[in-house]
Amino acid sequence: MTTKLPYIETSQLRAALTLLKMSDDVRLITNCIHINAEHIEVSNGHVVLRMKHNSEFSDDIVIQFDEAIPSDAEYTHIKSYDDGSYVAIHYKQEKDENFYPSYKTKLTLIKDKYPSFNRLFEQEFIKGEAPLIQAMYLALPYLLFGRVITGILKTKNNKNVLFNFSSMTKEAFGDPKLLVLPVADNAFDITDKVYSLIKDDD
Repeated sequence: MTTKLPYIETSQLRAALTLLKMSDDVRLITNCIHINAEHIEVSNGHVVLRMKHNSEFSDDIVIQFDEAIPSDAEYTHIKSYDDGSYVAIHYKQEKDENFYPSYKTKLTLIKDKYPSFNRLFEQEFIKGEAPLIQAMYLALPYLLFGRVITGILKTKNNKNVLFNFSSMTKEAFGDPKLLVLPVADNAFDITDKVYSLIKDDD
């Protein structure tokens, strides 16, 4: 039986990087990954993703991946050096079913402090008609985690939306918390007015 490595599952890092690609926001926070002793966190400015990595990693760092993650990597060791730098060492499974280091990815360490999203995730989320969100974010569960089953929860004040996942997805991806900021309540009215103005100009 294959032994699980004490490193971060690479699928979690791929999910984090996929979310970052869904924004052209130039702010530093939307272009880096926060990893501490418990969680991996990313935000593209409209969505926040938090996952438990359940690995033997105890640092608290904010990093950027300077290179793509190999498609066949299954575990990633975020290794630190005496000079304060970090590198990602990726492990893949070989024919003997054991995992071996096969690639290294350069990382850029960001000195800025990462913001806390605890307040967002500590809110009470309930079932009900969800507020309006951008359509592309409805595809996030599939883009980040594959063909999973999901539901949508919301806060009582309709300020935030949280995707709810099955136990299988929670086990595979470290109990992912995927939170989306809705658009304005009158977004349909605004788009209808813009559409009317365009039609009038034709």
